[in-house]
Amino acid sequence: MKLRWLPEAAEDLREIHDFLRMHSPDMAHRIVNEIYDAARALTRTPYIGRPNTTRNTRELILVRIRHKIVYRVHEDAVLILRIRHTARGSFFN
Repeated sequence: MKLRWLPEAAEDLREIHDFLRMHSPDMAHRIVNEIYDAARALTRTPYIGRPNTTRNTRELILVRIRHKIVYRVHEDAVLILRIRHTARGSFFN
């Protein structure tokens, strides 16, 4: 199964990195790598995230770093839609 990132999700990841980098470059690198690794793991276990009724998506909650990956499973790919800190609201209202 392939992994595909929407431009919005890639931008989310860049914004997370840039924000954290102001405080700690090491932390920024660690958090972004953990998010990326979790997204990549979805290609092996795509249904591990909880179902979300909004727009037929799923959410993988990364509890330790307090972020979530919003994604959709297709036949041949996992599509990463957005990355969000869990303290922030929903993307889809």
